[in-house]
Amino acid sequence: MKKILASVFILGAILAAQTPAAAVPIESVAQYKAQISFFKDALDALSASSPDEAVRLWVKGDEMRNGVYKYAVGSGPVKRWLTDRWGDPEENFWIIGGSSPWLTSYEIAGKTNISPTAVEYIVKYFWATSAGPEEPTVEHLTVSQENGGWYITKVNPVSGPQNY
Repeated sequence: MKKILASVFILGAILAAQTPAAAVPIESVAQYKAQISFFKDALDALSASSPDEAVRLWVKGDEMRNGVYKYAVGSGPVKRWLTDRWGDPEENFWIIGGSSPWLTSYEIAGKTNISPTAVEYIVKYFWATSAGPEEPTVEHLTVSQENGGWYITKVNPVSGPQNY
């Protein structure tokens, strides 16, 4: 999964770096949109191999300020929820958060097996700004096994600012 995600990001970066935005011909814009759609289709076919990996990749989205990580491990309804908030990837950047605060670390504050195919996590996020540490935030995530993979199926922000 890591290699595939890295490949998707690298290919996207190469495409973006090849042509300055002001000089992009209309047919190239259409091509970029089509390629982004193909990358999105590839992400839709991937899944995390464990509940812990799904949570780790979800949090990596905050760490990297890159919504693609969250999208990659979201279930179908969560992917639609994120797209409703961020817009279609062909039209919008999925850069989440801002320059401050930034994520310094996180911890799994709780983990409960709801069923053999569902686990609820309590994730505590630790943030900082140039002025020092910020108040931690908490998020409840439900991770469920679907179609042989593990996906975030429910997101419940409990406290603090959220990147949604």
